[in-house]
Amino acid sequence: MDALLELKDLSINYHSGKEKFLALDQVSLSLERGKTLGLLGESGSGKSSLALSILQLIPTASLQGEILFEGQNILNLTGKSLQTLRGGAIGMIFQEPMTSLNPVLRCGYQIEEAIRFHKGHTKKDARIECMRLMEGVQLTDLDRVYNAYPHQLSGGQKQRILIAMALAGDPKLLIADEPTTALDAITQREILSLLKSIQQERDVSMLFISHDVAVIQTVADTIGVLKNGKLVETGSCEALLSMPQHPYTKGLLACRPKQDVRLHRLPVLADFESGKTPAIPIAQAKNRSVGPRLLEVQNLCVYFDQPGSLLSKVQHQTRAVDGIHLQVNTGETVGIVGASGSGKSTLGKAIVGLLPIHTGAIHLEGISRKQIQMVFQDPYSSLDPQQPIGRAILEPIVVHGLFENAKQQKERVRALLHLVGLEPDIHLNRYPHEFSGGQRQRISIARALAVEPQVLICDEITSALDVSIQATVLNLLKDLQEELDLSMIFISHDLSVVQHQCDRMLVMNNGKEDCSGNSAELIQQPPTPYFKQLVEASFLIG
Repeated sequence: MDALLELKDLSINYHSGKEKFLALDQVSLSLERGKTLGLLGESGSGKSSLALSILQLIPTASLQGEILFEGQNILNLTGKSLQTLRGGAIGMIFQEPMTSLNPVLRCGYQIEEAIRFHKGHTKKDARIECMRLMEGVQLTDLDRVYNAYPHQLSGGQKQRILIAMALAGDPKLLIADEPTTALDAITQREILSLLKSIQQERDVSMLFISHDVAVIQTVADTIGVLKNGKLVETGSCEALLSMPQHPYTKGLLACRPKQDVRLHRLPVLADFESGKTPAIPIAQAKNRSVGPRLLEVQNLCVYFDQPGSLLSKVQHQTRAVDGIHLQVNTGETVGIVGASGSGKSTLGKAIVGLLPIHTGAIHLEGISRKQIQMVFQDPYSSLDPQQPIGRAILEPIVVHGLFENAKQQKERVRALLHLVGLEPDIHLNRYPHEFSGGQRQRISIARALAVEPQVLICDEITSALDVSIQATVLNLLKDLQEELDLSMIFISHDLSVVQHQCDRMLVMNNGKEDCSGNSAELIQQPPTPYFKQLVEASFLIG
């Protein structure tokens, strides 16, 4: 075995005052030249800490063990040798392009800066090399993208810019830390295909980090599974995914919704903690009976005015939602799916009243507008960081004057926390930053339920969650729907989740309806080329 990178008994201890936290515990791994090692695990498992340690982007005092790159211990490098390694021999693609790119510098300049630093090119030669790299990462309209600021590009374009920057020093090793997490299925597939082609063309090794089994499977030759800083299992991609040995790995594989069977409830990691594999499927979902119509959207249009250029004051209109029809019945879940920019979230916000509509109508059958509530994608930004979560849930109850007195209102808050699986005595007075992502999403659901809605709009609420936490949240929503007879609009770009959760779906493309119908039937037989492309991209695992 010709190993390019070797980790030997690598441990990482983070210090916070007098306390120590063991982020990585004696991990040993190796990566062969020209191969891809996938690191799989949940948030907090140590994946990103491991990647950052390779470039000494965490204090070396926190590190123990060895990191050998071409036989040389990286932890012994300092000064210019370390600078040459970072971005030169080893390139890194970070998870979130908007925070990794400088918002006030043009994208082309940022790529050129990396080229000039690592290759010493003149400004003219750096421009030529920059254009070559941008073309190599499959960017089009190069002059426009070169002169664009990060906020003027789509998520996929920004990720391509980061890949071009990582390639600027002709690396031998490429570290990709969750590079597709925030992308829709089609863009995600394009980025993964691009990374694989780059690896083959340049003969680089790749360390690919993800919490998504489906993504890991498409790129990795071997896989290492991390849990709470420990390496619990390693093996070839095919062997590990077909016959996992560790209960944690089995749980990760089972938590993700499948294409071939729709379960009533998804397995969760707790089912595997005893070391015994539960029977799967647990129970197949049955078609539920639904009640009368609650909500109907007719020919809804939402337009945004775009300002003219410096040379022209003529405004342009973006038709974010263009002539959409939608009906939601009592006790039913309707999915809204499509790629990023298709108008899904705009439609949801217009229904709940957060955006004005241009034309069309929203008919409410015997319910008020307050009985339509929305749970947003990012629970951290939708919660006030300076407000305890008990007060955040209490606020809409007070504003709408629900219940007779303050005592009953507070009892309602405690009941809501208990309903979403949190402990009032423990969690009531804590702040949002003291909770995990999955717990914060539960809090957001509790707040939305505070005014006793009949329709709950969920906007990409599981897209940033680990698959095990995603399964827990999806199960919670099904429990709440059965207990409270809720109707739901479930917005997502992940068709595996939509098929599991939704009775019917509406597919959107550039603001318009592409197709609609029964979720399972549409996925089994996609009626349009666009939706067929979405299906193929979403179900990366067969």
